Amino acid sequence: MRRARLFAVVFIGGTVGALAACGGGGTSSTAEDVEIDGNVDTTLANDDVIITIDTVTPDTATDTASADTTPLEGGFGAACSGNTDCDSGWCVEGQEGYVCTKECLEECPTGFDCKSIQNSGGDVTFLCLPRLRKLCVPCLEDFQCSGGGCLEIDGGTWCAYACDDASECPDGYVCEADASGAHAGTWCQPASGSCSCTPDTDGVQRTCVVDNPVGTCYGVETCDASAGWTGCTARTAAEEDCNGIDDDCNGLVDDALPVDQACTNDEPGVGSCDGTAVCFGPAGWVCQGPTPSEEVCDYKDNDCDGETDEGFAQGGVYNGFESCGSCNTSCAVGFPNAASTRCEPTGETAQCVVDACDSGYTKLNSFQCVPDIGSVCQPCTTDEQCIGEGSACVTLDDGTFCAKACTTADDCNVGFACTEIAGSGSQCVPVSGSCTCDGTNTSLSRSCSVTWTPADPTQPSVTCNGLEQCTADGWGDCTLPTEVCDGIDNDCNGVIDDGFRDGDARYVTLEHCGSCAISCLALTPANAQPVCQTDTAVPTCGYACTGDAVDVNGLADDGCECVPLGDEDLAGDGVDANCDGIDGDVDLGVFVAKDGDDSWPGTLDQPVLTISRGIALASEISARDVYVATGVYSENIRLAAGVGVYAGYSSSFFQRDPLLLETAIIGVATDADHLGTVTGISVGASGQAPAALVGFTIFGVNKANQPGANSYAIYLRNCGAGLTVANNRVFGGPGGSGAPGGAGTS
Repeated sequence: MRRARLFAVVFIGGTVGALAACGGGGTSSTAEDVEIDGNVDTTLANDDVIITIDTVTPDTATDTASADTTPLEGGFGAACSGNTDCDSGWCVEGQEGYVCTKECLEECPTGFDCKSIQNSGGDVTFLCLPRLRKLCVPCLEDFQCSGGGCLEIDGGTWCAYACDDASECPDGYVCEADASGAHAGTWCQPASGSCSCTPDTDGVQRTCVVDNPVGTCYGVETCDASAGWTGCTARTAAEEDCNGIDDDCNGLVDDALPVDQACTNDEPGVGSCDGTAVCFGPAGWVCQGPTPSEEVCDYKDNDCDGETDEGFAQGGVYNGFESCGSCNTSCAVGFPNAASTRCEPTGETAQCVVDACDSGYTKLNSFQCVPDIGSVCQPCTTDEQCIGEGSACVTLDDGTFCAKACTTADDCNVGFACTEIAGSGSQCVPVSGSCTCDGTNTSLSRSCSVTWTPADPTQPSVTCNGLEQCTADGWGDCTLPTEVCDGIDNDCNGVIDDGFRDGDARYVTLEHCGSCAISCLALTPANAQPVCQTDTAVPTCGYACTGDAVDVNGLADDGCECVPLGDEDLAGDGVDANCDGIDGDVDLGVFVAKDGDDSWPGTLDQPVLTISRGIALASEISARDVYVATGVYSENIRLAAGVGVYAGYSSSFFQRDPLLLETAIIGVATDADHLGTVTGISVGASGQAPAALVGFTIFGVNKANQPGANSYAIYLRNCGAGLTVANNRVFGGPGGSGAPGGAGTS
């Protein structure tokens, strides 16, 4: 009978896991693909069981246990890491690690039982297997618990082992009877009453539920290793109310509430206005409707009493002095030289009219008061055209007008002075020197013009039109238009578009950049403000980053898209925290790409070609990371302390996506320093800087034609918690065929 090897997975050093495939039974074995997502657990759990244990089946011969308490290397009880380490060819799981065992017929040394196992070839062999103590390992039957019992604990069935008192149980466990009564005696069970809440998970949280007829609310509860799962944060479902809270826990906030509930807005002593109650979440119910206020003339029912502008209109006619004909039309303004005015209803409307004029003025009609001075200030060309004895046609600032003869100032109306006029004697003329602007009508204005004549007679003159305003002293200066950007000298100062151009005659303002009407204000880049860039002959619109924001990609569409989050930028988290353009830190990394060269310095612009060179270079220059661009790398690599190796970068390194930008390592022939496609020995130990292997697709080397050879995709030994192996896809290569087995017993 030929004996087949038992192992498909090898564990080395007690703290490190490795993927392997081995042959057996004289036939070639093919390793299945293994995919690892997340950090590799480098601790061998106490409840890991590598072989299938059958019920005890005695052999026909007696197997005598060895009395030697110090096992020889390869002998029974000696530590092992694989079947090849044992003289018997059998390496099995013990209570404190893997040990060599032997075949048996009926008897085994103390602490071992003779049990059958079935190898991958279907053959049944009896081996001396250690009695393992299993706690809180899922089970269905007692035989799965290696001599222990399968107890009902916290709604599930879990392995426990018998005890006499608590001293035989680990910390966090008590020695008690089986609560279901199915097993006699006392057993080591979790003090918390739950195998999902032990000292190893103390402080861990999980989802909890509170149910009632109204609804189901979810929360979290925390593991207390001594008391079990406690402190469920779930609310108790209640009928929905307007408070911004999902009271009935149906996933909707403030749902199914009334939508047409009537309400009023009240103001004591003023009135009450109707509205509709609307739920505003945390603010509660809000009455949407007008708020009553004292009635004013604005065509609205301000106090909500059903009447509009009461007190300002009678019979629909606005007849108040301050609201004549319409709201806010006052009879106090708009009537120069009027002594009094009133609001006069006329049918279905009303209008302001003049009651009396000031002294020296007369009522021309219901709306005008004019000077009571005969033909004074009437345009004229000769004295004969002026009415009144001694009146003369005099020249004023604004033309020739009739004046009135006088002896003293008392003979003249207000605004006029008795002035000696050459050739005409004393005449009443406007103090302002103008009949069209006598100082009483300062709301008047008139057109005027100013002409700018250049010093160079060959250049054309420029005439600008403006306005003169009537003042108490007569017509003021000609006010020219404000300069605007239109290619014209609007204010006739000899400079075109002054205020919009610099000393080199370039348009440099935000509203007029490079030319008139080219506004930079339409640019709204993120984290930036528009600017008129003057570093070219013709200025152009651009933007400048605000605060600490950085324009990493130089694209105007997203502006200054990156805002630094801190000085440290860790690779692999998908965040460019220091805004240097990559997921990681350009200054702390060595770059690897398929178009690189191992003689190059490994910078972003000059990457190296191989991952091995990248790791070596990072160790030489104390770089924190190695960044590997997408591609297939046929090589074996060895991890180094303090160096993180990250895959999935684009060829420019400005993008990272391990799925879309797959980076594969295909193993080649192994040697003493490279036992697998990826080898890590004593990496991540206490006191070392962290190391990492993240985002790769890794293929183990093909060892199918090498008898007895193992194929490791990832080989780790004596590595510590400082090593992170995450988000990799790992494919083991085929192992070599095993050696022929020994002859069977008859």
